Amino acid sequence: MKKQIVLMYILGLCPLVAAAETAYVTDILRLGLHRAGDTSDRPFDNLVSGTELEVLERVPNFARVRTAAGQEGWVKSAYLVEEKPAQARIAETEAELERLRTDLTDAKAAQHTAEETASRLTQRMADSTSSSDAIQETLARLKQENEAYEEQLDAYRGALPLSWVAAALAVTLIAGFGFSNHMTTLLLAPAVIFGYLSTYRDRNAMYRTALRLVPFFAVGLSWYLVVYVRSHSSPPLNWGDPSSLENLFRHVSGKQYRVWMFSGTEVMRKQFGLFMSNLPREIFWPFLLFAIAGAGVAWKRSRRIFWVILLSLIGTIAYAVNYDIHEIGPYFLLAYVAVASFAAIGARKAADLLDGRGRIVLLAGVFGMVGVQYSASKDEVTAENTGVVEWFSRTVCDSVEDGATIITSKWDFLYSPSLSLQHVWKYRPDIHMIDYNLLKDRSWYVRQISDRMFSRDLEVLSTKDAFLLELHKFERGDPFSLGVIQSRWNSFIDAIVRSSIRTGDVYVDARLGAEFQSRFSLLPEGFLLRVDTASIQRVQRLPPKLPADLGRETDFLLDFKDYCATSYAQHAWVLWKSGLAEEADSVAGIAGSLNPANATVATYYRIRRP
Repeated sequence: MKKQIVLMYILGLCPLVAAAETAYVTDILRLGLHRAGDTSDRPFDNLVSGTELEVLERVPNFARVRTAAGQEGWVKSAYLVEEKPAQARIAETEAELERLRTDLTDAKAAQHTAEETASRLTQRMADSTSSSDAIQETLARLKQENEAYEEQLDAYRGALPLSWVAAALAVTLIAGFGFSNHMTTLLLAPAVIFGYLSTYRDRNAMYRTALRLVPFFAVGLSWYLVVYVRSHSSPPLNWGDPSSLENLFRHVSGKQYRVWMFSGTEVMRKQFGLFMSNLPREIFWPFLLFAIAGAGVAWKRSRRIFWVILLSLIGTIAYAVNYDIHEIGPYFLLAYVAVASFAAIGARKAADLLDGRGRIVLLAGVFGMVGVQYSASKDEVTAENTGVVEWFSRTVCDSVEDGATIITSKWDFLYSPSLSLQHVWKYRPDIHMIDYNLLKDRSWYVRQISDRMFSRDLEVLSTKDAFLLELHKFERGDPFSLGVIQSRWNSFIDAIVRSSIRTGDVYVDARLGAEFQSRFSLLPEGFLLRVDTASIQRVQRLPPKLPADLGRETDFLLDFKDYCATSYAQHAWVLWKSGLAEEADSVAGIAGSLNPANATVATYYRIRRP
């Protein structure tokens, strides 16, 4: 019992401690904050009315507090209250009222804006409702116009732009002109057809465009009508005799040349070898490397361009290697152009891969190679030997008597230039010039010569008809006998020689000696052989001395010099048989200097010096 009384006494003596609570400074002006528990010291801070404090401890008449700033100290508890003072509550109420007023003003402004927006939307809705009929009409009209446009689109689907159509018409017209100039225009056909087919997706549009292009091609092709009209006016050389529709078609279609087409694998190997040997001369090997690269670039960038160029190359080679003629070089021209096109693509790609200085170097190199190639090949394409042709043809014409007949196999440097001399320059029109090869292979030329020169000679006419009967079989591809044709040809040409001798002198060129020497006496005279039915051996005039400058050693000039060597060797042979050995050796020496490998020269020396 005593212990309980003592404990209560002790507790009564201890300071009163309260749990942490919140209190406020009452409505006084200022309350000092002291470090001393009895506030007997000087306050280190003054708290204004309404300041919120955290009560940490209470003792009679005093309280230890903490401010919101974290300051702790002792204040007189009599000036602390649990509720905010009226002055603080009034200030908070006024601030809240001011905020509410501001919110009310903002709400009114927002309400006004919303009312204006609603008004505009209402007006728009009213306008939209009032114009709904007009909108429906507009939609219906647009729908009709769209259907009309779709019909037009279907009608012109696959059509090309107007500029392309104009270019196609121009190309078609030019193609017609080109075809009427030379049939090698057909070599473009595979590439053109492929390019045309690959351009159109709509087949119907493609066919319609093709039909529109046909008249333009026909206009270009109409130049052939000049040949048809001219053939009825007795031209000096009526090639192919296109005076009838059948012959005109044969001339246009090239049917008269088909006897030289597809002559066998040997011809193909020969002509292809010629193309491969000429290719590095036509296009230098650096450009050939560009061409190989360009083919790869074209394959990646545009398959259409690649195939157009490649088809031009392959089609040209396939055609030309099957054509058995001597001057086949020009027929490879399109192939060279195709290779050059690939080379241009390759060079352009190389330029794209280089910088500015590299491009300049490449461009300079390309132009330099073009200049070198031009310098190396210009002599092969110049016409500097034409002076020799004119000199030779005039010399031959001057060496024969008036009204003479000359049968020659030399188209390039005798028959062709004589046509110009006689019919253009009116030089020696009295001479009757006959092309031996045309007379042997062309029925139209047989009729032309027979009608103009031997229309009243029954022997010539009868042998002509017999020869033509067999020659027509050969030209048309019908079964024929080569022996029969040769026999009737001999009879026909012999009749021509005999008929011509009755009216004047007859000459054949030096290379035709073997054709006539078994049936006629041949006497060298100038660059020709004079035909005589009597076997009289006498020396005629020697060929004149050749010009000092014959020009560059082209194939043409080599052939010309070989012909002259044959003529000199024939004179040497006659001189030697006449007992003039020294003169014969001198003339044979001239022949050997022109062509040591000439067969007639070799035969002379083999017999002269066994």
